[in-house]
Amino acid sequence: MKTTLTTKSLVKKILRRCAARKWYSSDALNDPGFVLGKLRSQLAKGFRYPPATKWEIGAEQKAIGCRIPGILYTMLREVANGDFGPGYGFFAVASRNRRKRGSDPDTLRAKIEEYELAGQPDGPWLPVCTWGCGMLTIVHIPTGRLIRYDPNGDGLFSREDRSFESWLRAWLAGKDLFERCFDEKCYPGDQPFITAIREQRRKQEQKRKRLRPVAGVRSHA
Repeated sequence: MKTTLTTKSLVKKILRRCAARKWYSSDALNDPGFVLGKLRSQLAKGFRYPPATKWEIGAEQKAIGCRIPGILYTMLREVANGDFGPGYGFFAVASRNRRKRGSDPDTLRAKIEEYELAGQPDGPWLPVCTWGCGMLTIVHIPTGRLIRYDPNGDGLFSREDRSFESWLRAWLAGKDLFERCFDEKCYPGDQPFITAIREQRRKQEQKRKRLRPVAGVRSHA
């Protein structure tokens, strides 16, 4: 994938930010509550995982059925393969270095399967990081917009940013992306596909209820 000057500039800023703070892990681990995780990150002299190879990224793209956005692709290829950045860190692609540490639930493919995003309308949808408690930041690939998925809230979806680049610049500028999201409102243009996803979720839940076995009733072969 061809790297633009804008992407190169953002990658350099990410590397400078991490080096200046001597912090190469996710923002969430820089919390007093994560004693062991914070200690491990403080002792680290670099990112936990080396960058992914272009073949590993290519294999992940083939598995998820869509291209990884340019800036995220370059970060995975030139900075590190996940586990750094906003929230609990960017999701990764399956790689040999990550498999050496055992099972890896934090790949793009694993998250798409876990949250059943492959079957959602108007996709593809690509999860890029988690905020804990099931909350995700998701890129809507056709438009490039970012949506926050929050299964704990009433609306489930809220606007994050107009693009991955704009969202990343806000993070580099020190903005609190977790709280910032709650001040953003979905634009009118977002409503059709958000409504469609809600309807799809409603139908899936109805289908699950119909298929759920009733207590005391036995199925006859």
